[in-house]
Amino acid sequence: MSANGEMKEYLMDELGKRRYQMGISQAEMASRLNISLRQYSNLENGKSLCSIETLARFLTCSGINRAEFISGLVETITKSK
Repeated sequence: MSANGEMKEYLMDELGKRRYQMGISQAEMASRLNISLRQYSNLENGKSLCSIETLARFLTCSGINRAEFISGLVETITKSK
């Protein structure tokens, strides 16, 4: 799988996991990220990647440490090679 595909998969997993932990709907998460429900659904289903601004909003609203997120992403990409 390409690095782009790995990023989509990692983001998809994190979005779904965090949204579930927060106990909110896709519509609520989309609203918090200031994107449409369709855009959010595409992110959570691995159909697209988000902008850096949307990623920053996600990390902030879900309380994820940026360094830990990036470390997890790098680890995921490294394992696939």
